[in-house]
This record gives sequence, C-alpha cells and structure tokens, in this order.
Amino acid sequence: MDIRPFDGIDRHTAGPGVLLLPEPGGRRERDPSGLTTGTTWLYPARHGTAIVILEVPAWAVAAVAAVADPAPHPAPEKAVALAAESLLECVGRVAALVGEPGVRRREESDPFPQAVAERVAVAPGVVDTWLRPDFRYPDGTRPAVTRGSAAALLIAARRIALRAAVMLARSPHAAPAEHRARAGRAAGPGELVTEWCGEPAAEFRQRPVPVAVQAECQARLALRCAHLSAGG
Repeated sequence: MDIRPFDGIDRHTAGPGVLLLPEPGGRRERDPSGLTTGTTWLYPARHGTAIVILEVPAWAVAAVAAVADPAPHPAPEKAVALAAESLLECVGRVAALVGEPGVRRREESDPFPQAVAERVAVAPGVVDTWLRPDFRYPDGTRPAVTRGSAAALLIAARRIALRAAVMLARSPHAAPAEHRARAGRAAGPGELVTEWCGEPAAEFRQRPVPVAVQAECQARLALRCAHLSAGG
C-alpha cells in the first residue's frame, strides 16, 4: 500500500493507504492536480454521522517496493524536481494539441477541450507548490522524503498529464492518428495515452485486480467499519 497517498495531498495519514478526512467546516478540497472543488464527502457530518470512504484497488503492482518503500530517498529534492519536470514536459505536449486548429472550438457537445485546458492551466501552479521549500504534507514531511513517496509523486505527475491526454483523445475534434501522420503532425492524444500507459506498465508491472476480489475486499472493509462503529 502507498505509505503517503498523493490523492490526499492536504490530509493526514493514519497508516499505509489510509487518509483522515478533514473536520467539516466549509473547507474546500484539492485533488492531486491542484484543482479545488467543493466536496460533498463531509455533508453527512452535519448530521452527526461518521464518514468512511472505501476505495479498493483496481490494479496491483509486482514492484511492491515502489510506493510502499519506507527507506529514505537519497536525494528527495532531485526526485521532486524530476516529477515536476516530467509533469511540465508531458502537459506541454498536451497543450500543443489543445492549440491545434479544430480542437480550439468550444461546443456544448464537446466539453473535452475546455476540461483539458483547465488541467493544463493548473500544472505550473502544482509544480510551483511542489518546489516551494516550505511546502509540507500535513505530517510535516516534504514530498519524496522516502523512496515510496518519490515513486508516488512521479506516478501522480504522470497521471495528471495522462488524464488530460485521455480526455482530449475522446474529443471528436482530435485528428485520428492516420490523418496526423499524413499531415506530418506530432503524436496525437491517442498515441500519448499509449506511450504514457506503457511507461508505468514496464516500470511497475501492474496487473488488474479481478472484480470479484475487489468486491470481496470492499465488503470486508464495510463490515469491519460497521463492527467498529458499533463498538466492536
């Protein structure tokens, strides 16, 4: 399990893969890309209830020492800089595609270019946050302080750009690969998705977790939480 899950950049951890939700009070949430949203997750607390959000993994990795490695990273600041460089380079490739003729059109029937543009726009701010010397997780640690944290940060950087490429690939205005090749254009969003999915696949050798196993894990967690909430 990920020791310092990047999905909860502004939350405390309570063990590998476990994040503590903030106290309700009108706070706004940041997702891993830095986007700020109003969350509904804390609404039940207004009525005096406990909130537990259960997510089961859809993927497992053979390289278990990656995100779960607690060993100190020998050069954490270099690891942060590498993740930042990777994010800006990949997002820059997506940004170039957003600016192509046809893709820039904004239509209600095609929300993807605008959504991608928003992802691209927040990337520099995300990188600035990572590189700030005073940036700390809620537990006081810097990103990439362990080998596991460094791996999680690099994966997060790749994932931000990958999500943008996936959204753009779904746009009907994105030129198909064969049209791009004839026009001598750079790789399109579909090719970027293939490339960027292949990199972590080769590095971490991930495999899909069967749906039946996911369901069993979810059920066991839910029952355990219910047992604990009842004083068990």
